[in-house]
Amino acid sequence: MQIQKGASRRVYVATSQIAGWGGFAGEDVPEGSLISEYCGELISHLEAERRGFWYDLAQYNFLFDLDENSVIDGSQRGCVARFFNHSSSPNACARCMNTPFCAFVAMLVLGELRIGIYAARDILPDEEITIDYG
Repeated sequence: MQIQKGASRRVYVATSQIAGWGGFAGEDVPEGSLISEYCGELISHLEAERRGFWYDLAQYNFLFDLDENSVIDGSQRGCVARFFNHSSSPNACARCMNTPFCAFVAMLVLGELRIGIYAARDILPDEEITIDYG
């Protein structure tokens, strides 16, 4: 329901101490809250392989596997979630609402697969939002 209603949190982009740009919380984010949906262009895995080659050369990559057939490319049509950097001890995760731990699960929203980024713990204002890319 949170993704369907667009109930995301305020997030802003600023220089990151981790790498390049990062997404930061613009308000208190309670554990389990939707931070943002990962948005972008829906492409095939074959197209993602092609684009990934060029993105690696440019040293950036906003590809996020949706399922075995599709990838979301956030590079051109993405949202602030594309700036969430990697951490081995993340404060957010991509998960299904019913999953009690952080694991990637794309969810159906009105018949479409969607990726939601949720707070894995309470996040304070101005704290950088991170996820585990692994």
